[in-house]
Amino acid sequence: MIVCGPARHACGGIASGFGAMGPGHRANASIGRALRLAMINIGGARPGSSDMALHGHPGKFTYCVAEDEENSPFPGLHTTFGYEPDQSAVIITGAEAPHSTFFTGDRDDPNSVESLLNVIALVMANPGSNNVHLREGAITVIMNPDHTEVIRRAGLTREDVQAELASRATISVGTMRRINPTLFMQGINADDKGRFSDAADDDLIHVLKDPNRVLVLQAGGSGLYTMVMPSWCAGPHRNAIVHSEIELDQVCEIPGMAL
Repeated sequence: MIVCGPARHACGGIASGFGAMGPGHRANASIGRALRLAMINIGGARPGSSDMALHGHPGKFTYCVAEDEENSPFPGLHTTFGYEPDQSAVIITGAEAPHSTFFTGDRDDPNSVESLLNVIALVMANPGSNNVHLREGAITVIMNPDHTEVIRRAGLTREDVQAELASRATISVGTMRRINPTLFMQGINADDKGRFSDAADDDLIHVLKDPNRVLVLQAGGSGLYTMVMPSWCAGPHRNAIVHSEIELDQVCEIPGMAL
């Protein structure tokens, strides 16, 4: 769950800086937990019945972060979905745990941006992930301020980063044949069935077909790590990205209370 716009400052402030996806932030934890309780008690997402995850995922307990819009070189993430900058919105996608992406750049090296994009793309193309095998869903990339500064100096927009990552996040046909030959021969997904059977080993498969399925935002503290969160891509919805406006001026009447 990614909160964007003025609503980030409600509820005592939803954390977007150091440790934003970790413990110690009441608003983040409470909002994420409320969503999970709704999914369990309204949606029936109970382990072993409708929620058939084999091991589960700690992020299912609470997984909420705010975008660090004030310090980001990108416009608010919600504006990419048609919202105005002064509106508030929440963006939700199915996401695995954060995968650390280590990068230290040289401020005087004009090729730093190439190295940064390449290392993020390599983590996106993790051979064991569902995104690689199913090529659907979405991938969330949360960049720290040092890494977005590399992007800013290179003059790249969010759309540029999305396009570059989607283009660079590839895996070879030979690698897929080697690590999972049965699944690969059946077709990586229904749309790909038989498509790669005659491909050469050094042909490349793109992990995501649509650059818009790469969510790019800034959050966290300065340092060495960007976080990449693959999705599991399963089911008819393929872990679609969903979003909604947040209305802060709603008034709820408590039933049975005399005023």
